[in-house]
Amino acid sequence: MKFSYNWLKEYLPKLPAVQKLAEDLTLKSFEVEKIEKVNSDIVMDINLPPNRFSDSSGHLGLAKEISAILDIPLKTPTFHLNENGKLKASNFLQIKVQNKNDCLRYSSRVIFDVKVKESPDWLKKRLESCGLQPINNIVDATNYVMLLTGQPLHAFDYDKLMGKKIKTLIIRRGLSKEKIITLDNKEVELNENILVIADLKNPLAIAGIKGGKMAEIDSNTKRIVLESANFDHALIRRASQITKIVTDASLRFERTLSPSLTIDALNYVAALIQKLADGKILKGIIDVFPTKISKKVLGFNFEQFYQFAGFSIDKKFIEKAFKRLGFKIVKQTAKDLFLEIPPQRIDIERFEDLTEEVLRLYDYNKAPAAAPRTLILPAPANEDIIFRNKIKNILIGLGVDEIYTYSFVSKKDLENFKIAEKNAISLENPISSDYTHLQPTLLINLTKATSSNLRFYDEVRIFEISKTFQKAPIRPYEEWRLAIALADKTQPDDLLFFELKGIIEQLTEGLNCAEVKFIDIDVNWLTKNRAAKIIINEEEIGYIGQLNPRLSHLYNNEFPMEVAELDVEKLYRLSKEEYEFTPLPKYPAVIRDISILVNRNIKMSDILNIIHQSEPDILFDVDLFDIYEGENLPKNKKSLSFHLIFQAEDHTLTNEEVGKSMEKIISNLKAKFNAEIR
Repeated sequence: MKFSYNWLKEYLPKLPAVQKLAEDLTLKSFEVEKIEKVNSDIVMDINLPPNRFSDSSGHLGLAKEISAILDIPLKTPTFHLNENGKLKASNFLQIKVQNKNDCLRYSSRVIFDVKVKESPDWLKKRLESCGLQPINNIVDATNYVMLLTGQPLHAFDYDKLMGKKIKTLIIRRGLSKEKIITLDNKEVELNENILVIADLKNPLAIAGIKGGKMAEIDSNTKRIVLESANFDHALIRRASQITKIVTDASLRFERTLSPSLTIDALNYVAALIQKLADGKILKGIIDVFPTKISKKVLGFNFEQFYQFAGFSIDKKFIEKAFKRLGFKIVKQTAKDLFLEIPPQRIDIERFEDLTEEVLRLYDYNKAPAAAPRTLILPAPANEDIIFRNKIKNILIGLGVDEIYTYSFVSKKDLENFKIAEKNAISLENPISSDYTHLQPTLLINLTKATSSNLRFYDEVRIFEISKTFQKAPIRPYEEWRLAIALADKTQPDDLLFFELKGIIEQLTEGLNCAEVKFIDIDVNWLTKNRAAKIIINEEEIGYIGQLNPRLSHLYNNEFPMEVAELDVEKLYRLSKEEYEFTPLPKYPAVIRDISILVNRNIKMSDILNIIHQSEPDILFDVDLFDIYEGENLPKNKKSLSFHLIFQAEDHTLTNEEVGKSMEKIISNLKAKFNAEIR
């Protein structure tokens, strides 16, 4: 932001040379990025932090800051304002604010019988030094006072407003498809995210950003309305991004200004216009200020300050420092100061802010060097991160690769997965139409990643651990989730499903969870009769299944995809804190293989249940090692092959014992499923 050295010198007669001033400002306040000569003036380009625009984005505010840090006297500018006692502003103008949160304060004056003409040379040079183009004495006066106080202002031609005796200004949101022609002759389409100043019929200005042609000040203007307002900073920033218009006013409003600035700036500009353009200032200010700002008082404890700073400073210096900064001491004790904060200093919110003010005026270079006296301890272990890393290590060990995707999805993605848009969290200002909502499930982006990789590889085995974002009646919330996707151009989808099922079983075993169960469910994005919910200790932790072929097709993938999504936080809670150990078996196992032919619609879980129930005492484990569907088999049949592992805890099994168990299993399979033994 540009500041005129000559202008500052009017308020600070003892101002040091510009190089010395730049050094002091950089050390104690703001970084001076550049110094250049403009005509007969010297201009400093200063990098103001966003939280200091309210008190220091004007020359007068910066002069007060310099006066405080250098402890030199400040010569405050004076102005003389003469109101016309016969005419009241409120008899000619009324202000209506539709939403008090959009416009925190709107202050206005009315001036009649002005003479619009070219500005005097001193005013034009001052504006040019700060990078503004002179236009006429009315507009130049508003820009000059903005540079003086930091408060943006605007002037409307009173006679161009709709209405008869009493004109009306309305601060409202733009309407859909509503348009405005700005002062630089550009047409801008408005919407409900853009705040406007309007009369009874038309928008007159984009609030806080740029005026419109309809109420423009020109050579025929005789009566004007002055605006000095305070708008919601987030709303102005959003409107600036939507309209792609950035102005000196919008830069200030975006960074939050104090509503206390409006009246002084309004009076300054009215007095200046009276001086430059004659005119009658109507009596009174129309000031719409629905939510008054209470005085802010903070306590400052000397002992707490000494502990915070690490050294002591004379109390008299501290008291004087606060007075130099414009802080009012409302109460004082031997241990504490109670300070009333200037309303423009919106950056002062807590005790630590007050300590910074004292230290920078004292000079950081004067602080004595001392080694820290506190213990430096390592940060405590983050159990959540450790648990997520454990999941990653197990899955990577099982041959599944980790990926990272964006946390955003599009409206089209939600439609594809049949997720109602009202149930997803939308972004107010998305960077792209592909990223309009926060992801309610990880499977959307995992599906995209799988489909993309299948263009180059025959098989894809990937997982992601990330957050999903859920809507709720009171407030949205986040959930850590794990999603896994398998796809293989060369494998049958049934084998792929059981591979994923095995991965989940290995994962839950590695996390020391109880035995996992799978129960049929219906999910929008999974194939019917090929989806199951995952249960541990009677609690549902996620689901597994084949991605609906409709979705595969929508994402340009014609190959079966097996997916699973699990709740990481539930997994963490269900993982056991204590491990149970069992001794290694003393007696050898006996392995027998069996192949059966059954109807295709018979579920694998039902077959496994019958096998286990047939011989629960000595049947140690059952492993499926082959599934076949295709040629040389009867229609609607499938062939399944299992390893059956038999083992006893107290003796070596005989062939006769194993044979009887096999006969019992085969008999039950035939009776229950009409199975054929191959």
